[in-house]
Formats: sequence, C-alpha cells, structure tokens
Amino acid sequence: MRRLLRASLVLAALAVATPAAAQVRCLSSFPVPGTRLEAPPASVILWMNEPVDLQLSQFQVLDPYGRRFDLPARVSADGLRVEVPLQPLPDGAYLVHYRAASVLNGHVSVGLYSFGVRTAVEANKSFSAGVAVLRAVGAAATLAAAASGSVLVAALATLTGLLEWAQAAASTVPAPWPVLLHGWAGLLLAGTQPGWALLLATATTAAWAVPVRPPRTLLRLVAAAWVLLVTPVVAAAGGPLSLLASSHGPALVLMVSAYGTAGVLAALALPVLGVRVHEPPWTRLLLGLLLAAAWALRPARHVGEFFALWTALGALCAGAYLWGQVALRRGIRR
Repeated sequence: MRRLLRASLVLAALAVATPAAAQVRCLSSFPVPGTRLEAPPASVILWMNEPVDLQLSQFQVLDPYGRRFDLPARVSADGLRVEVPLQPLPDGAYLVHYRAASVLNGHVSVGLYSFGVRTAVEANKSFSAGVAVLRAVGAAATLAAAASGSVLVAALATLTGLLEWAQAAASTVPAPWPVLLHGWAGLLLAGTQPGWALLLATATTAAWAVPVRPPRTLLRLVAAAWVLLVTPVVAAAGGPLSLLASSHGPALVLMVSAYGTAGVLAALALPVLGVRVHEPPWTRLLLGLLLAAAWALRPARHVGEFFALWTALGALCAGAYLWGQVALRRGIRR
C-alpha cells in the first residue's frame, strides 16, 4: 500500500509540475486578458518564454461568433515576441487563441483569453457561488465513491467537473456557444485547467465502470493503472492537443497504447490459462485517489496548493475506503 501511494504521488507530481517546464508558454500579452480598451488595438502582442516556430504555430483573434480579425503573425529576431496584426475591430468582445510551437523542442502550448473594445469583458472566472457548490458536491461524491465503490457516484463527481468546465467556457467570452459549435469545444476542454480536471475525472470514471466479474477481474485494475501511466505522459507533452501536435506524439501514443494493450491481453489471458487472480481490494482506493486528484486540480492555483488539496481529500478518501471495507465485512458477518 505504501508503494502504491508513493507511486501515485510521484506520478501526480509529474502530471502537474512538468508542463510548466517542458513547453513554451506566454509570459505576458497586450491586450492584457480581461481588459477593456477604449480604442481598438492595431495588433495583439505575446511575449513567450521560448523562441516560437511560426510555421508550426497558429495565432487567431476572433469575435464570439467565430469571425476572424487576425492577419499573418510575425515574430521578432529572437523568436520571443509574437505580433499579430489586426483588421479594424468593431466594438465588442474578442477571443485570442494561440497554438505556439517551440523552436527548441517542438512542444506546443495552447492558450486563449478575451479582451473587449469599449465592452466590459470579465476575465475567466475561477470562483463563484455556483462553482463552490459544484466543488463541494464533487468532493462529497468522491468520498462516497471511495467508500461505496459505486460507479454512479463517481459519475456524479465527474458531472460536477463537467458543469464547472461549462461555466469556465461560458465565462471566456460573453457569447461563446456559437464558437463552441464551430469546433472550439475540444480546444477549451484540453486547454483549460477545468478541462484538464474533467479529462482526468472522465478517464477515471471510465476505468471505474470496467466490469470486474470473472473472467474480467483484473481489467479494472489494468484500466486504473493505465490512467495512472497516461496522465504524466500527456502532461509532459503539454496536454492532449500538444501531444498530438508534438514531434514526440506518435512515439508517446504508441507507448501508452502498447502498455494498455499488453495489460488488457494479460488480464484476459490469465483466466483462459486457468490462473484465478482476484482484483486487489485497494483498486477502489487507487481510483478514488485519481478522482481526488482530478477534483484538486480544479481549484488549485499552483503546484503546492494542488498537493495540499489532494493530500487532504486523498486522506479522507483513504478513511472513507477503510470505513467502507469495515462496513462490508460487518455486513458479510451478519
């Protein structure tokens, strides 16, 4: 059990800490996210931490209905300053979206923010009364899932993450849904912190739903271990979209696919060979810790806060799991 918890902590550290060090990112910008300008800017300027490969990058400025106002971008001699000239902007809200590829390692980062021209635009909301309720329900559902093992309760925790992501998407611009309908849902899902949390929670719930009845007793454990493996791999690549765009993408996808296929085949082959292996009881705790990590990622503002939140909820999950095991044994004895 101690080895399992230690491995979970190490992998979660990779999942959260690696993206900041392994990919190009925007240090500052003009206009500043969430600001209201009294005059339309002639261009959007992004200052990056690594030189940008313009041929592999994409920079767009759109209104809430998906109409583009950007002209071909240009970079400074050192590649750190990206300027996106603009067509004349009418009054309204605008969304800046970029996929910036690093010259140094090919990693791609995805970013988006909004600003307004003589229009008030709220910065992306990280907290509201509704979000507080969703997070409270999500935490309670995570504990209940660890105690009971119910996939429906785990799905409830994931549903709260979905609703929080929808709220974050709705706060990006005043009228985002026409943009979402034109293919922005995937970008927002993979490019925002609530989106990261939702992806991890969805994968964990899917693993939770894997049948555990013979002869599939180890399939759920294999699925949980695969999620534990894939999370830091995707994080190291800079996110799902960056993984597909990276030069390392095919190799990483092949690696995680090979591990997943080998695990599934082994789980299916053991009963055929006459080997009876029961799923370890701590599989549910592993799934609960993954779900707790997804919950902690939603409000965390930095790595330290993520670990503090995850440690607190993870400890409660361990207690809920042990309580559920004791209650189950008492029920069996009766």
